[in-house]
Amino acid sequence: MKIIITILFFIPVLAFSQLPKCVKPVMNMGSNQSITLPTTSVIILGTATPKNSEGIKSYQWQYDSGAVTPTVVSPFQTVTQITGLINAGTYKFMFTALDSCGSSNSGFVYVTVNPAPPHPTFIAIAVATINSVTLSVQPNAAPISVSWAETSGPNTAKIASPNSITTTASGLIKGTYYFSATVKYLGTNSYPNLTTITTVIVTVK
Repeated sequence: MKIIITILFFIPVLAFSQLPKCVKPVMNMGSNQSITLPTTSVIILGTATPKNSEGIKSYQWQYDSGAVTPTVVSPFQTVTQITGLINAGTYKFMFTALDSCGSSNSGFVYVTVNPAPPHPTFIAIAVATINSVTLSVQPNAAPISVSWAETSGPNTAKIASPNSITTTASGLIKGTYYFSATVKYLGTNSYPNLTTITTVIVTVK
């Protein structure tokens, strides 16, 4: 006679709807940025809202594409500085958030680097008469100050209006004079406190 013993194991099974779900975080990206050379750095930011009770575990910024490879100063923070944006163009940065459930999501911020504006320059003009000369500058940007001075010559000429764009130097005698024009431009982000100097040579025969 055979005795057969059967042991039944009952394993509780959760319904599919009761299994925990990992839902991707919702990305909240900061505004796209725009700078103009010679500025080469910018601040970008991003955040994420977790959809699971575990919360956000980590963040990471990564350079994605652009004219050159810049430096992400704080890659594991929500806010970071980007440096080394030395070439004009559009740069793309990816921000990734990972929650404690294992779900991740990414968003992007774009940085536009505009080329530098033309460097302010000017030309100096001298128109001589018998014993005097008219000096003038023609800048390609609006200056905030102009200063004329005689740097050398056979005697000291009299400069009528040394702080005018156009002035007259009189009392000239035979010889060679050197006049300098110092032009200062209004400071901007591109050209802070820019001062340009040129020399005009006047020969009296």
